[in-house]
Amino acid sequence: MRKITINLIACLFLSLFCLQYASASEWTFMVYMDADNNLEQAGIGDFLEMAEVGSDADINIIFQFDRIPGYTNTYGNWTDCQRFFITKDMQPTRDSAIADWGDGRGGREIDMSNPQSLIDFVNWGKSNYPADHYAVILWNHGGGWKESSESIIKRKIIKSVCWDDTSGSDASMDIKEVKQAFAALGPVDIIGFDACLMGMAEVAYELRDM
Repeated sequence: MRKITINLIACLFLSLFCLQYASASEWTFMVYMDADNNLEQAGIGDFLEMAEVGSDADINIIFQFDRIPGYTNTYGNWTDCQRFFITKDMQPTRDSAIADWGDGRGGREIDMSNPQSLIDFVNWGKSNYPADHYAVILWNHGGGWKESSESIIKRKIIKSVCWDDTSGSDASMDIKEVKQAFAALGPVDIIGFDACLMGMAEVAYELRDM
């Protein structure tokens, strides 16, 4: 009888483990879409492109999408930041957004240039949409690894992404801060940039151990 009981308990644990493993998707794609600037309309377009396919049983597509007043008033003209689980043919409206980010409320204004905002989004994505593999895409303007004409005198290297105009015209996340954010998050399978000038060897070198 004792042997039968032990076997039943072992089978129960094995079943629960298999159920938990099966419930995870293969991939979760997390798009950190900073359209809180003059790229707002382009952000709408990219959202709709993703929604042409949408998530399925194997792939989760989630967005943190920050908008700004003044460039397009489509889809309800909301101007704060919303999170979305992208389904087929979804539109980027408040009604489609995730109403509770785990703290009892949903959309709010976010400084997308703050690395903590990236950390919070990715941790939330991993917790709510677990998968075998994770990809994080930073979407915005990109400065890569370069010097501006002004900084040639000051010798200040400018290498940033994710400008957030609501938080200030100079608010951006430099590559050192991007590296710090991913170091705090732990490994992800893909770090991508949908932004100008970010496909540089220097950028890849900074993130080589992430």
